[in-house]
Amino acid sequence: QCAADIGAAWAKPLPPPPLANRPSGSEYIQLDEAASKDRLAAFGIEVPAAAIVGSVREAVEAARSLAGSVVLKALGIAHKTEHQAVCLNLRDSAAVEAAVTNLLRLSDRILVERFTEDVVVELIVGVHRDPALGLLLTVGSGGVFVELTGDSHTLTLPTSHAEVSAALSGLRCAPLLHGYRGRPAAALDPALEAILAIGEFAAANNATLEELDVNPLALTPDRAIALDALIRLRAPGEAHPMTPEAA
Repeated sequence: QCAADIGAAWAKPLPPPPLANRPSGSEYIQLDEAASKDRLAAFGIEVPAAAIVGSVREAVEAARSLAGSVVLKALGIAHKTEHQAVCLNLRDSAAVEAAVTNLLRLSDRILVERFTEDVVVELIVGVHRDPALGLLLTVGSGGVFVELTGDSHTLTLPTSHAEVSAALSGLRCAPLLHGYRGRPAAALDPALEAILAIGEFAAANNATLEELDVNPLALTPDRAIALDALIRLRAPGEAHPMTPEAA
């Protein structure tokens, strides 16, 4: 078996060299959720339709323009659930008014997003900088489950379609991806494309990126959508990380 494994490894093409671990700057800037999603959307990662508002009237108008249920979030707060800074599945103007009135006590900038329905499974996709290995990509069960169960896999960057696919298949939540007890299957191809795009974003911003978290990356039967995102960069002078064109 060992000989067969060695033979199979030798038969594979050599992986690309890992990203150089040469970050610039020693100070950090943390982008809020809206700014983080804007950077990721430039790399083709789907994010919910949204608007940033600063008053009850603007929130109600934004919710009407988005049509359907919405989510309200106070910007500038990293762990929104713990601070009661997020309100989900608001269906009418009265609910929006009540929610935004409370959220404005936490922040003067409120993110109004279209609520994503039909979520099959939630994943976490993160990038962090290891002192020795540089940027690493982690995929795992979304929400708090990755912390409770340790259900995650870490890959070096750059990575490949096959490596990401194998990492997803090795998760404990993998049965949910393929449909579990009559539930629909998740959209695996869009999920793989989104995870690879996050890896491409990290590679393009290797000099400044310190940490990135997409939690959750929500998978529906036909889409993969980044419902929350946080990016932390080195060197405040790098206000606009590279776009795919610049990379």
